[in-house]
Amino acid sequence: MATTLLLAMAAGTLAYALLNSNPCVPAVAMRGVAAKAPDDGVVVYYFHINVRCSTCQAMEDFSRELIMDRFGSHVLSGSLTWMPVNVQVPENRHYLGDFRALTRSLVLERRKGGRSIEHRVLHEAWLHIYDRQEFEDYLSAEIRQVLAAAD
Repeated sequence: MATTLLLAMAAGTLAYALLNSNPCVPAVAMRGVAAKAPDDGVVVYYFHINVRCSTCQAMEDFSRELIMDRFGSHVLSGSLTWMPVNVQVPENRHYLGDFRALTRSLVLERRKGGRSIEHRVLHEAWLHIYDRQEFEDYLSAEIRQVLAAAD
């Protein structure tokens, strides 16, 4: 009985850790300190502040899950990076000016040699957030377009 309980607790702890970890997010971005984009590839940024409403949290969750489910091979190869960035951290505020984005925005950026080649602020994401399938279709199409341009 005690062994079964111990195994169940261990399995639950492991499941929690796996579900709440994200291999495609740089550790610094998760801690809310200065974030640095990779030199090459496509970056999907989600800009946020310290306090988030349920819709803002859904935008981040839906985006992360979509990227891992539909673009996992690109993440593993390094050609696509998911980067939530807390823009209330002083070192990250420049992103808003760099992309002319709002504090809660999804942005796609194509990078080469450490420089931004192209970026898109996905304002329309907010129009689709209440229909998850519509949101995922929209974001997938946008990511595919930028990945195709990067090839």
